[in-house]
Amino acid sequence: MTETHIRILFHQPQPELLLETITASGAHLNPQHFLSVRGPSAEGYFHCAKAVMAERSDDELMQFYYDLEAYLNTAPAGGIFSLLGRYSEKVLLFPNGVPQCRMEKLLNWRELSFDLGQDLFTCSGLAWKDAQERCRSVSFCWPAAIRINCAELYDMLSKQLSENHYHLNASTQCFPLTWGFLMNHPNQISRYFGDRIFREDLHQTTRFGSKDNVKSWSERMLYAAFLRALLFQCVCDSNQIGGAAKAFFRFINSIDRLKTVRQDVENLRFLHGARFVQLNGLMKCLDYAISPDVELGRPYSTRFLSGERQLLYNCFKSCYTGRFPTVVQNMFYLYLLIKLQFRQEIIQCNKRYGFRNFSEFQDRKAHVWGDFPEYWSESYRLSISSVLESPVHSLEMRVMAGNSLREMKENISLPDRYSYFHQQELNKKPLGTYDAFRDFSRKQNQHFFVLHFAKQPLERVPRHDNLEFLPTARHQKLRNSIQKQAQTIAHSMERDDYLCSRIRGIDAASHEIGCRPEVFATAFRFLRGFPPAAFLEKPRHWPLLGATYHAGEDFLDIVDGLRAIDEAICFLNLECGDRIGHALALGIDSQNYYTLKNMYSVMPAQDLLDNLTWLLFRCMEWGVDIPYMFRTQIEQQAEELLKKLYWKHSPNTSLRDYFYSWTLRGDDPGLLLDSKLWSPSRSDEQDVNPTFSRYAGFMRNQRPSTGRTPQSLRSDHNVLRLLYRYQFGRDERLGGQAPERFLISNDYIDIISRLQERMMQRLMDAGICIECNPSSNILIGTFRKYEMHPIFRFNSFGLHIPEHTDESIQLRVSINTDDQGIFDTSLENEYALLYCSLCMRKDIKGAHIFSQDAVYNYLDHIRILGNGMVFPKAVPQQLSRLYV
Repeated sequence: MTETHIRILFHQPQPELLLETITASGAHLNPQHFLSVRGPSAEGYFHCAKAVMAERSDDELMQFYYDLEAYLNTAPAGGIFSLLGRYSEKVLLFPNGVPQCRMEKLLNWRELSFDLGQDLFTCSGLAWKDAQERCRSVSFCWPAAIRINCAELYDMLSKQLSENHYHLNASTQCFPLTWGFLMNHPNQISRYFGDRIFREDLHQTTRFGSKDNVKSWSERMLYAAFLRALLFQCVCDSNQIGGAAKAFFRFINSIDRLKTVRQDVENLRFLHGARFVQLNGLMKCLDYAISPDVELGRPYSTRFLSGERQLLYNCFKSCYTGRFPTVVQNMFYLYLLIKLQFRQEIIQCNKRYGFRNFSEFQDRKAHVWGDFPEYWSESYRLSISSVLESPVHSLEMRVMAGNSLREMKENISLPDRYSYFHQQELNKKPLGTYDAFRDFSRKQNQHFFVLHFAKQPLERVPRHDNLEFLPTARHQKLRNSIQKQAQTIAHSMERDDYLCSRIRGIDAASHEIGCRPEVFATAFRFLRGFPPAAFLEKPRHWPLLGATYHAGEDFLDIVDGLRAIDEAICFLNLECGDRIGHALALGIDSQNYYTLKNMYSVMPAQDLLDNLTWLLFRCMEWGVDIPYMFRTQIEQQAEELLKKLYWKHSPNTSLRDYFYSWTLRGDDPGLLLDSKLWSPSRSDEQDVNPTFSRYAGFMRNQRPSTGRTPQSLRSDHNVLRLLYRYQFGRDERLGGQAPERFLISNDYIDIISRLQERMMQRLMDAGICIECNPSSNILIGTFRKYEMHPIFRFNSFGLHIPEHTDESIQLRVSINTDDQGIFDTSLENEYALLYCSLCMRKDIKGAHIFSQDAVYNYLDHIRILGNGMVFPKAVPQQLSRLYV
């Protein structure tokens, strides 16, 4: 029951309930109050427990409370904090003072530590151990995601891994950095929480109604900043402990709390805390809690994390040894509750589905320390240097392309500059000149960049507009932005060999629902295929850019996700060695998915028409049989939607015509308005400004998406009329955005399962790879167990998985982290989670399904595949005289 009690006491309560206990009772606790470090009241426990254990009756919850009460009656050291120590004893090991998780406990550890943070348990567990053994730990620079005690696994991982899907700015330790920054710069709190993104809590916690008296986040953070400073002083000087309660009451009654906090924090920053040299040569204090001897021996990439960890460790140890009286322990408890609730607003642990939920957390990673370069330095130290310190074969860092040449160069050069600075610092070498930095970066093979475009949902058409045709095509504003970015990328890479050596690929990410691959088609084809400029008589880098695309990650129906994957391949002209990011729709279990959705889906009418039409004709082309009666049913529903949306202006068109019009969506819609934008006889060598005018040469997709050639389809007036109405028709757009309900049948589920297998076979034959991101996919997707991840369906090398009988399908896949700061993980941790999920899997008789050797060989095979999926580095080649 220890784990359950921890969730109830640290994950659910509102901090204001504990604040009321402290302020109402002073130094003497009233047992009638809801919360205390000595234990909650029965009423408080029951209310919080109902949220954690909704499946239990009140009488059952009473037994849980009696269990906690009986335990606390034994007067354990530290009160409820001792629960953390007891849990850590069972789950963690501390060889040489570095925490490790027991292999058999990893999945349980992942679930609990993801909700509450690893540092809560590692620091309390280390303090619990040291209090019992009467010793003291001094090193707190262990990795952000701790390892498991499995020598066999880490022997395999020491052979080097490739991180092929890693969004740089979301992969730093965003919560510790944000928390540490606000605790050291309390004057920035109101600016951060004044942003509209904090108008609503993303993680819903238990509330007692008006009893809670919940404060704003700005107020809470001021309390936390003051408590942190006060606790730090108590740890450093025992004489401060006796006056801690009075100091806290003075703060509560202060007229200007911000001024009080700012003065205390500024004094501590002046008197304490290590100072680190920065890129500009200045010495800066990052956190007053970081010990000055943190870098004795060598610089640590996780040095910023050590300050908060050491403070937690010292506070827990003071509680376990009785050094802190009850009132100070309660203040520490209050500090933890505020911190843990704020963490739940930064780390995605609210158990909701979909990308839009993730994007709300992603928006909160906006770097509040923007005007403080020393925190940018630590951000890149935690996201780049910490990865490169591990055995890594390659690190593919994804950054925004930017809307200007200056912005794009800064997105590349700034991380490179800090990475170079950290490397020189680690090797104790002088910083060197700007040219030295560029030469160093050009030679790097281990880490590089992929530029990604940002998807945006399609805007809805207002009903009051009476025009027959809309003035612009779907996503025209976004298309214009993408064109500008693509031209800027090409223009800069033609002229700067530094960028050519650092940028290896392109991607499109963010909101998948409402933004199809067709929007990015011209830009991808252009950046993958534009020839060298005629007037540049200097070496050209080749190959130019690899391609990857987020598809099938988030969808309104599995067919919707499968169609997105197909569109990405056809419209973006993906080839052997290119990649699809996530591709969950391709591998998830359709029965489980639709059962979760109560056997129906809701989506815009336009999407439903597209999905049904695509399903009918792709099944026909790819040899996926549909029962006659069910095919008739789908055709009838699709034809009804076609008539409803398109027959008013395009009468008597067929579903086949509509499908053919879909195959042309990879063309730029501007071609429908002005044929002068592209001419087959036009020569790129005749362009006055090749970089900017050649873009038009890629507006037409020359790769067939079906049996008929694109040229023959473009001469079909019915097809072109449907395509034009799709892009510009007001009635079609207005009717298409109305929601439609689609009922799911067992025939539909069976067809989708067979269609998934056929598509996987086609991707395997084409050599297109899949980037898997286990923790990210579990938190965004609709499955919640690592053993259910589609990677095992994509590739089951040597495992003989019972539910995946077709072992002929072996796609090239890789394991990655995606956004490791938001998902609180690391690449080694992702491998470990899959390793444990397979090793712990049992059959109905309780016997293990896979041996550890089989799992080891499987993951080593995936590791090798990941290394082979790395985009190659461009090398300079002399221009042929053909272009000179």
